[in-house]
Amino acid sequence: SDTLLARVHETGTILVDAGPRSDAVLTRDRNVPHAALWAVPEGQLVAEVRYNDGEQIRGVSWSENRALILASEAGGAIVEAVNFDGTQERLGSLRFDVGAIDNNTYIVRTAMDAFTGRWIGFVENNEVWVVEIEHHRLSEPRLLGPHEGSFVDIVFDPMGRYLASTNWYGDPRFRVWDPTGASPPSVLEDPAGMTDGWVGDFRFSADGSYFHAGFGERVQPEGWQKGLWLWSVAGDDFRLLRRFDLGKGGPAVWEAIDPVRGHVVRVDWDRMIRIWPFDAPAGAEPLMVGRGENGQQMWPIFDPAGRWIAIPGQGLALWPLGRPYPRVLRHAVQSVISVAFAPDGSWFASAGGIECVRIWPLGGPIPKPGRVVGKDLASGKFA
Repeated sequence: SDTLLARVHETGTILVDAGPRSDAVLTRDRNVPHAALWAVPEGQLVAEVRYNDGEQIRGVSWSENRALILASEAGGAIVEAVNFDGTQERLGSLRFDVGAIDNNTYIVRTAMDAFTGRWIGFVENNEVWVVEIEHHRLSEPRLLGPHEGSFVDIVFDPMGRYLASTNWYGDPRFRVWDPTGASPPSVLEDPAGMTDGWVGDFRFSADGSYFHAGFGERVQPEGWQKGLWLWSVAGDDFRLLRRFDLGKGGPAVWEAIDPVRGHVVRVDWDRMIRIWPFDAPAGAEPLMVGRGENGQQMWPIFDPAGRWIAIPGQGLALWPLGRPYPRVLRHAVQSVISVAFAPDGSWFASAGGIECVRIWPLGGPIPKPGRVVGKDLASGKFA
């Protein structure tokens, strides 16, 4: 309950992580090193973990019957296991070189797999390392290999099968590592050969079936072209499905993938939610959705079964996804002023401002661009 949360947590800014068995959640203060494990649906407090001043919670992972917390401390990190029976155990600590980022000193980059509780990854001096989380202790760190760059970041897929690394600035290539070290890393890159730009948020979808990354490419003289790469993941095969060009300007605030229904969702600073189908034609306009409020919106979260999308902000928007998203179709002209459907619903026609009519068949789930009926300016006849 809100009252119990207020007693347990010291601030009003609380983050929540859900376990894979749907019977536990872990809450943590955003600015205070303090976490609590709760039983669901009883709402019973199972255990609390408090850290010293200067320590910060950096990651949460889950295994079958416990939550794992990665917390930074001066010059390193500690790993705590919080069992569902309320007992706690410190599994060990790690020592790192640390750096100054935004005037805060902390471990530069670390990551955990979300749903197996097996791996910790970290970047130190442009080298990618992993530590295996055993039942009562941590293994010795093992070097996977180098990744050169001024600011290298890493992320696991939720099932701990892959660890992806990239340099945020200058080199938009990704290395995908096998955490066991059994095979060399795969290299993912933009076939268009982008060389001058940055990589934004990159991550795996919640089910591990897709890998996506936002980017910004310098385009003179217009500035920055925003976009998103999308790879499908099948076994050890990463296949680039497409590159979305998402307009000019700075990076999106948050992006997410709907793997069940096949959509990219982006939330921008203008508080609009933009939705593209995976199979949208090049240059297709997104479906744009506004919540009708002026406050900031945050990371879109999809129900793993594809039934709901939740978007937090000053309020919480929860939308059922029982039907396909509406589709935004690109007309041959800048404006569409008239639309008419066939009586049997098999097609519709759209008309714009330059004496052009476009016919859109509706025989399948995705309307494909149809025949353009236009006026021949020389003869004055339609064809």
